[in-house]
Amino acid sequence: MGASDRHRARHLRQLATLLRMGVPLVQALAWLERGPFAVRERLQWSQVRQGVEQGLPLSRALQLHAQLTTVEAQWLVAGELSGQLDDTLERLGRSQDARDAWRRRLRQAAAYPLMVLAVAVGVSAWVLVAVVPTFEGLFAGMNSALPPLTQRVLDLSQTLRAQPALFLACLASVALVGGLLLRHPRGRWGLQQLALRLPGVRQWIALHQVGLWSRSLGALLQSGMGIDTALTATAGLLSHPQYRWVCGEMAIQMRQGLTLSACLQRQATLFPPLAIELCAVGEQSGTLPLVLENLAQALEASLDEQVQQCTRWIEPALLLWVGVVVSVLVLALYLPLFEMGHAL
Repeated sequence: MGASDRHRARHLRQLATLLRMGVPLVQALAWLERGPFAVRERLQWSQVRQGVEQGLPLSRALQLHAQLTTVEAQWLVAGELSGQLDDTLERLGRSQDARDAWRRRLRQAAAYPLMVLAVAVGVSAWVLVAVVPTFEGLFAGMNSALPPLTQRVLDLSQTLRAQPALFLACLASVALVGGLLLRHPRGRWGLQQLALRLPGVRQWIALHQVGLWSRSLGALLQSGMGIDTALTATAGLLSHPQYRWVCGEMAIQMRQGLTLSACLQRQATLFPPLAIELCAVGEQSGTLPLVLENLAQALEASLDEQVQQCTRWIEPALLLWVGVVVSVLVLALYLPLFEMGHAL
């Protein structure tokens, strides 16, 4: 979610507040059109207002002019039909904010390790290109054979200096292949399926996807949408293909008469026991939307705690790795000098 998406979430909440205060829809849209926003955003709200004045429902006007997705438009349609448009706009804005907050936390958690890796690669390359050549002349005057570690470092330095384009091409190839895998649907699907098989990453994916699933499904149910239709719409909001497919299958199973908790029990490998138990309680008590919202908050808090804990472990581990790499390079350069000192 970019800056424009964050602004849109804030605008939706402001629109919900205006409608809750009794301001007519067209006047509320006109206020957003005159608001202290960027020119492009004011133009979008102007087009939305004109569409509503021409007879379009708000959901359709937002989809056409404010880049609202099909699933989000369905969300608003349910609110329009149930007479809960202001509440639906508020929930939609909060849902977008929650997704954006998770993405920002993930980027912040990954920024430091990536920076440390970049520094490690840069320092290692500088040692190999600038420092190692100063020792080559000294080693050339030694009659004894160099230690294997020192010889490998010298060979690597000569290769890097003789063919710097090859080193850069390797880095560019890795970046290109990674970018293609992430952009191509099959490549992205393969990486997502691989991540789902990794023990630690699997738990993170489950917490994130089930948290997003429960928050979206609860908000759709509160908007008056039927649970089978809400499950189908929620599938479009999930980012992992396995969870999207399972969510669609649960919608089919519920049309056949199964309860939500029974559907979740069939997918116990993807949904944590807490989700299954709370959904069963919510169905029995008739408070499923509220239970789903509380479940989303619990899962998001657990995921945030695990990400922070992992970050606290990764940072010293990466620093230790950088220290080991630099120490090995320094040891390789000074090992022949130590051996020569012992020989004397």
